[in-house]
Amino acid sequence: MFFDPKLSYQDFCEFVASHGISWIEIKLEPVLYYQGVAEEEAVEFLRRFATRVPVSVHALYQELNAGSVNPHVRQVTLEELKRSVEFAAAIGPGTILTVHPGDSAEAPEGLFPAVRQNTIDVLRQVLDLARQRGVQLSLENRGQVKRNTYKYGRSFSELSQLRSYLGEDVKYTVDVGHLTFVGQEPEKFVERLGAKNVALAHIHNNRGIEDEHGATPDGLIDYRAFLEAYYSNNWDFPLVIEVKTMLALLQSLQHLSSLWQQVSRSCRRIRSCTAK
Repeated sequence: MFFDPKLSYQDFCEFVASHGISWIEIKLEPVLYYQGVAEEEAVEFLRRFATRVPVSVHALYQELNAGSVNPHVRQVTLEELKRSVEFAAAIGPGTILTVHPGDSAEAPEGLFPAVRQNTIDVLRQVLDLARQRGVQLSLENRGQVKRNTYKYGRSFSELSQLRSYLGEDVKYTVDVGHLTFVGQEPEKFVERLGAKNVALAHIHNNRGIEDEHGATPDGLIDYRAFLEAYYSNNWDFPLVIEVKTMLALLQSLQHLSSLWQQVSRSCRRIRSCTAK
């Protein structure tokens, strides 16, 4: 879960822990740039908090671009991604760090291959550091694109291709909401990637027009079907609710908890009938 910038990150962590949530993901921009928090203070709090509730990290990404055709932008991106690795490492060994593949910004189509190669070159350097620090790097599938723009890693083929260039120790962060923009059912996407290769999933919903990061009941994603696949296949990767408001968070928790109860009862009945 990403904390609401209206709350301090400490208050948000304690809030979600009090609701029995068993995983939290921290987005670094709000921690490091929105509230003037000392980085060492944040790391120490999250290191202690992670002994109670597992913590993953979303790498810095705003105004950054690993695929940029501008070498200065790529250099800053590399520095900030390495900073993200060091932050995750300080929380504890094995901390998952989600990163975004690059995009074209306003570069013309003829430069899209360069965007892909630039992304690979930057992420290889980030991965080298992640391996040294014991951080689990995880690639997120990209979402909505505007006209004449390109984001590397939106599709299964591109995301799996990127992983093949980096190494099999790299995992995937499946952003379920982003899949509406490529017409892919999330359970099928996970099956194609291989559930053992998925570090975690970002859970939210939209209507296929904007990447709203809205509450899970409101949009095109059929979360009952996804949870049925999750339950019946014994998947165990964390489901991280990635919404923008506390109201959407609470609505999503209620919705997913209700669906999970329905799915688990239904699957148990089916198994019981089959056994008979």
